[in-house]
Amino acid sequence: MKTMKNHPDQRTRWMRDFIESEHFRYRRFAADGPRSDEAALSSEHQLQIEAPKTDLLQRMAADFRRFCEVCMNIRLPSAVFDRADGPATSPRVRWRLSPKTTGANRIHEFSRLERDVESFIVDVSETETLIQAGHERGLLHGTHHLEWLMAGRGAPWLTKGRIERAPRFAPRISNGIFIHADQKVDDPDAFSDEYLSLMSHFGANGIHLHVHLWDFCRNAPMPEMNSLVFEQNVQALNDLADRAAAHGIDLYLYLATRIFSETHPVFQNHPDARGAKLEFMLEGQYQFNLCSGSERVLACYEETLENLFRAAPKIAGAIIIVGGEGFFHCHTRPVPPYEGSTNCPNCKNLDPSDQVARLANRCAAAIRRTGTNKLVFVWPYSAFAWSGEDRAQIRMIERLSDDVNLLSNFDTGSEDRVNGDGVFLFDYNIKSIGPSEIFAAQARRCVELQRPVFCKTETNTTPDAFFLPYVPVHHRWHQRFQSIGSVGVAGFIGQWRFYGMNGSPPEELQNARRILPILARDPRIGYGHCYGIVYDQEMVERKISHCEHLLAKELPRFSSQVRFHIWHDHP
Repeated sequence: MKTMKNHPDQRTRWMRDFIESEHFRYRRFAADGPRSDEAALSSEHQLQIEAPKTDLLQRMAADFRRFCEVCMNIRLPSAVFDRADGPATSPRVRWRLSPKTTGANRIHEFSRLERDVESFIVDVSETETLIQAGHERGLLHGTHHLEWLMAGRGAPWLTKGRIERAPRFAPRISNGIFIHADQKVDDPDAFSDEYLSLMSHFGANGIHLHVHLWDFCRNAPMPEMNSLVFEQNVQALNDLADRAAAHGIDLYLYLATRIFSETHPVFQNHPDARGAKLEFMLEGQYQFNLCSGSERVLACYEETLENLFRAAPKIAGAIIIVGGEGFFHCHTRPVPPYEGSTNCPNCKNLDPSDQVARLANRCAAAIRRTGTNKLVFVWPYSAFAWSGEDRAQIRMIERLSDDVNLLSNFDTGSEDRVNGDGVFLFDYNIKSIGPSEIFAAQARRCVELQRPVFCKTETNTTPDAFFLPYVPVHHRWHQRFQSIGSVGVAGFIGQWRFYGMNGSPPEELQNARRILPILARDPRIGYGHCYGIVYDQEMVERKISHCEHLLAKELPRFSSQVRFHIWHDHP
């Protein structure tokens, strides 16, 4: 084990070291030999890549060689980049980039919703395994597919024949473990190359980074908000975006804003910019947001976002929470009492749904001016604070422009009707398969409006209950991912901010439902490669059905009816 005497948190460092290589934990165990319908991969195989020598393809080849050596006991030669399609002089694994006329071969400028980007074909014969794709990311996921097949077989033996795969969901956004409350874009511990490789192997093609907009602000309407370290912060974004792209992963920004005291210079110089007094208190006093009904403020947002996304062109998009936190506006959580919809005198008589949609539309238009393939997600998390009886925020959805995509919690927000006690199922549970009543209504309206819908789900949990992914109910995770596909979800955020991707059994299932066929069907055994998870399903189901809120962030308050022992926290 590595020693980190000078590291401020040795346990965190050791955990990160452990997690970073978890996709290499699968080992050869089969000893019966290849079947007649299988081809064996051996150290005699050559590696040939018929594609330009990019950072992604070089790392892909290095990871594949490492997997074969560490997990399959095969030492392969270094890959040769060769555009010629000559006859094989020895057994080989061959990657062939076959660009399509649609432009799917573009490395950076492509639609993150375009399924062809990650689709691939694998042809296995006695002497050659050929991976073909129209984009380098397709070659990457075809290679991951080979590794999963060998891990499942327990040996480097591949069934002969042709395999064609395309992703069910895009994008698939994740986040890191043990991140600080305020993520630091220049913190190398947050997303090391090893960790990005693990995330890619488990199906992630995006990460979301929590940033405060004012740390990246450059605008003329309200210069008081400008960052003094704009160039430095943008350079850190570009560096992370480049490193993530080498793993087939895009960088998305979760944009948060700050609130200020009434004496802040921006309010002194621009009285019209002061919005609502919100419920949040800092240093013993209430704070004010920038007025979302002010043209000056909206112009500031637009110019800031356009400047940011032009300065960091590889950022794939942005996520803004417009409910009860995140991207503050005058309807977020205003302090009562007030007449109308808020205590902001400029916005009190305005419809919150109209105003929130207007804010999202203006921000999205600014980002999309820097590239039509940028994705902008509006997330009405805890929007009941302003949407009232319209709990699914249908009025807001109907007012969103085509530049904006709806992202919403798939499995939370509805009442737990099993117990009939008025408890609502919130985040980080596996009691609710989903979709919740709220998400179902949102999805139906999006279908009627002919617009895609995206969801946030969770394969992990908060630090209060690290063990949730290891509770033996993996068929429930499988059912949730099936349900996500059945209602037509286009893409998802699979991990939020408390306990990110680490190669847990539910993440294997998430990856399997993403692109791979489910390998095991026995309801008493974990699916995919989740071997050995055998349990008394009926007993566990009874316990789960009657607990108020399974093992969530509110564990002491909601889980009093859970009486069976759960083993220690992971790992």
